[in-house]
Amino acid sequence: MTATLDIKTMQEAATAEALRAVQSAAARWWSLEDIALQMRLSKSHVAQQIVCQPGFPPPVPRSKQPRWVARDVVAWFEGE
Repeated sequence: MTATLDIKTMQEAATAEALRAVQSAAARWWSLEDIALQMRLSKSHVAQQIVCQPGFPPPVPRSKQPRWVARDVVAWFEGE
């Protein structure tokens, strides 16, 4: 019984760790919507006025929709 419980506990821990890793990765990349929420601006304003500014971090290459590294966006915003 203990071995079964240990295996189940290990599986649950591995699942929880995998979920944390996915959430962490998602938190590292921001979409236009994420940037707009963080900056308290509209998505259209961010798309038309913010991400196109010189010096704004480039989007992550090869993403289906534009995504930016969150820490780079925060650093840019705090530097502005």
